[in-house]
Amino acid sequence: MSTEIQASVDMDLEETAVARRDDREASDRELMARLVGQARADGLELVGENDLLGRLTKLAGGVGAGR
Repeated sequence: MSTEIQASVDMDLEETAVARRDDREASDRELMARLVGQARADGLELVGENDLLGRLTKLAGGVGAGR
């Protein structure tokens, strides 16, 4: 019986982990869609000189450096 309970717990934990990953991926997609939409609305190019990617990279570097 304890083997069955353990198997059930393991399956529940795995399903929970998959659900969390799916939620994070959906949140990431929504965030990216908002960033791209706002950049386009502001007339910012996605790639190129002074682009969205460059700005995000600069921001991420500043966050990583504690700025």
